[in-house]
Amino acid sequence: MHGKGDAVFVSEYKRLSLEKDAQKNWDRFYKRNSSNFFKDRNWTMKEIELLCGDVPLNDNLLFLDAGCGCGNTIFPLTKCFPNWEFYGIDFSKNAIDLLENRSEKTGVKVKATIFDLTSKNISELDFPQMDLISLVFVLSTISKEGQIQVIKNIRQLLKPKGSVIVRDYGANDHAMTRFGRNSKIDERFYVRQDGTRAYYFLTGKKIFKNFEKNFFKKS
Repeated sequence: MHGKGDAVFVSEYKRLSLEKDAQKNWDRFYKRNSSNFFKDRNWTMKEIELLCGDVPLNDNLLFLDAGCGCGNTIFPLTKCFPNWEFYGIDFSKNAIDLLENRSEKTGVKVKATIFDLTSKNISELDFPQMDLISLVFVLSTISKEGQIQVIKNIRQLLKPKGSVIVRDYGANDHAMTRFGRNSKIDERFYVRQDGTRAYYFLTGKKIFKNFEKNFFKKS
């Protein structure tokens, strides 16, 4: 480990191992926790209505939850927007299994598949372009370099006049203050005890700048 100021960073070997094992660690996370562990994000509809005033929400839209986990963003929205087509991608097989099991039990149709959002082979994903894409607490699980690739991929998955909704952790969040001394990977980037990672954004403007560099504009 090496220090920068008063901070203690994980070793380069551990940093690389965490990157390599990211998918494995999230798979273990979802294996340990059943779908009942996760709470549905029932606040999502209000945020969509607030942030997407120029989107015809009553139309038959194609919606993708990128980094969908076990569907806690998707399922509440299926009740509010039954005319939408719902898609989900996540690189954890166990997460997708939980989502598909719930979809089957409830009769709610969701097309979900395993896919790594940081992949440079986005053309392998056999999905149509979307009207609306959500990234909810997703970018924060990924290294800064990986975040840029995610944004590039989202651009490819979006219709020319489509919209993206992003929600994520900010610096000085209470959870950020609880990380131990040897949990720091990089500035505002930490590893949890289970090997999953969390990045805390300094400002929302920083997130938008990364999107802007990839031909997005703020609505």
